[in-house]
Amino acid sequence: MVLYFKLNLLFIGVFKDDKPDGKGKFTYAGGDVYNGLWENGQPTHGTYTSKADGSVYKGDFKNDKKDGEGKETWPDKSSYNGSYVNNQKDGVGKYVWANGNTYDGHWCVN
Repeated sequence: MVLYFKLNLLFIGVFKDDKPDGKGKFTYAGGDVYNGLWENGQPTHGTYTSKADGSVYKGDFKNDKKDGEGKETWPDKSSYNGSYVNNQKDGVGKYVWANGNTYDGHWCVN
């Protein structure tokens, strides 16, 4: 099923009770894209690509935010793989800078 929302938003995927539920792809007005699993209208696990900064996040979501385990990469090839809480790096994770330097340890709301 394809459903067009207002303001140039587009969802392609499965609906249950008029909400995204199952696999689906949502394109935001600014060009960002979420492609993955939905439950009761909320993204739960998938890939979010930011048009603004070119970052790609693959992992868990809760309440429309990165929350749980995931990996984020940026165009300069730096990356973070670990825990997120409420869109912030929080918990155990590893950050790799573009120059190859790494930090592997605990993060607190970063």
